[in-house]
Amino acid sequence: MSFASLGQGDELSETTVLSSSAKRRLRIVECVIDLLGTQGGSAVSHRAIDDMLVLPNGTTSNFFRTKTALLGAAYDRIAELDLIEVDRALAAAQNAPKSDVSGSQIIAKTIEAWVGSEEGLIRHRARLEIDLLASYWSDLAPIVLHHRNEVTKLVAQFLAILGLDDTWEKARMLHVITDGLIFDQAIHKYDGHRLSLETIGESLSSMLLSWRTAD
Repeated sequence: MSFASLGQGDELSETTVLSSSAKRRLRIVECVIDLLGTQGGSAVSHRAIDDMLVLPNGTTSNFFRTKTALLGAAYDRIAELDLIEVDRALAAAQNAPKSDVSGSQIIAKTIEAWVGSEEGLIRHRARLEIDLLASYWSDLAPIVLHHRNEVTKLVAQFLAILGLDDTWEKARMLHVITDGLIFDQAIHKYDGHRLSLETIGESLSSMLLSWRTAD
């Protein structure tokens, strides 16, 4: 079963169909995400997770032998949850007027869905933490690259739905810009300096219009 196919209201049913072992594995992975998003990568260790979840010593290492395996599983889970909102964005684009304004509003709403709640904010801080670690952990890099490429493919689909040239370069650019906006939202959550959704929407609309004109 793909977690990415589940809506927010389906997550309780997700846990009911998992085996006891799969439920424990999921708890461990979500604990890794929480530690990454609240304390950073240095807080993640097998012992810390065992202690946090009140598990017998060595339980986490039975599921994930290395820290790279822990972080890779966390990134897989983050990607699965993020794809729920990506799927919603694609569906919204299919049903909305084919305009740069509506497209930019959908992107802005997706960013808000990702980082507008404390849970989403923690998840994306965890993702950004792993993205950074992957820049110098060679074993982690392929996992991150795979998921980022998959998202870029979906961004290309989004551009095509809007009637824009869905080249890899433009899809990659929009993906990178969206990542930067998410980073801004995450970093400035508490200091009052993060961009408003209106400002994000207006800027994205101008960018999409410039691409349309260039095409």
